[in-house]
Amino acid sequence: MKRNRLIIILFTLGVALMIAAIPLVGACAGPEEAPAVVPAEKRVMKFIYHEPPDTWMSLNQWGWWSAKVNELAEERGLPFEFKDYPGEIICPAPDMSEAVEEGTVEAGLIVGPYEAGRRPLESIIELPFTFRDYPAQTKLWHDCLDAGLDEYFESFNLKVVCRQWTSPYGVWANKPIPSIDTLKGMKVRAPGGQMTAAVEKMGMVPVSMTVMETYTALQRGTLDGVSLMEPSIISLGLDEVCTYGLRINFAVTAGCLAVNLDVWNTLPKEFQEVCFEAGRLQEARNEDLHWNEMVNIAENIAPARGIEIRTITPDEREILVKLTRPQWDEWKESYGDLFNGLGNKEYEIAMAKVKAEEGLPPTRWMLGIE
Repeated sequence: MKRNRLIIILFTLGVALMIAAIPLVGACAGPEEAPAVVPAEKRVMKFIYHEPPDTWMSLNQWGWWSAKVNELAEERGLPFEFKDYPGEIICPAPDMSEAVEEGTVEAGLIVGPYEAGRRPLESIIELPFTFRDYPAQTKLWHDCLDAGLDEYFESFNLKVVCRQWTSPYGVWANKPIPSIDTLKGMKVRAPGGQMTAAVEKMGMVPVSMTVMETYTALQRGTLDGVSLMEPSIISLGLDEVCTYGLRINFAVTAGCLAVNLDVWNTLPKEFQEVCFEAGRLQEARNEDLHWNEMVNIAENIAPARGIEIRTITPDEREILVKLTRPQWDEWKESYGDLFNGLGNKEYEIAMAKVKAEEGLPPTRWMLGIE
């Protein structure tokens, strides 16, 4: 018994000495080092648009936005960026919306007129002669988003982050256009949607064709002209075969930048705000950006290349407004009840804008460049 008791006592003392020695071992090992911080791997997302990377619109609109997003994200230490895929590298322009919706790419430029009425409620922006200037048109866009257009886009699995304005559309042709009577019967490439309907109501014969096909068609006489934003006409070299420009300035296209909604919901709030902030900066610069380029084309590029450009007269504008005005009511009749009556809400917002502008002096977009 005494021997067993002695063994127990010695065992207990040994355990106690081992426990007491643990802090000493730690002290000998030196201070514990903090784990190394591993930088988060940057998430690179595909961003598509249809024009080549070096055109005026790519550099100043969609490509400008993605570059600004990347710049702001870098400044704020956010590990996200967009990589541009321009010029229909991944898919043709009419398929870009579907590519974003399905997640083939994370984000891209989606242009309503190119998509054969895929989302007709965004086309309220395209109704002819509702364009007065960019601030007013931008307000119309955001008023419609607030009325439910944002949720409408989300029903297509798209999150709109920025409105992309084009320059106002007119007609460029391979023959002189001394008056609007000359437009009657002309075969003109039109972008689609409400823009095509307006071209037809003004007396032309609209032709559905991608921008990249128009040069050859104009050379061969398949087309007499093209309705397109002027900076793209210059950037794509169409002024080589269209040396007469008529600035009707009847509408701007319903294009916007959107992110796949499933992808959007995985992004942190900080990066989402960066996308919106770049969009706000883009929208704020549009008025002077587009006007200055129109001035540059009229005063510098056109004379140097032998191009004749004129703006329609107030009397001609009044005639074309009357010809296209029925299109407004046709839009309401066709789309008013869509998405629980959102079309009717949009129509009321647009018509309230038009009514409020009655009697106001014409803007520089209506008067043209002296």
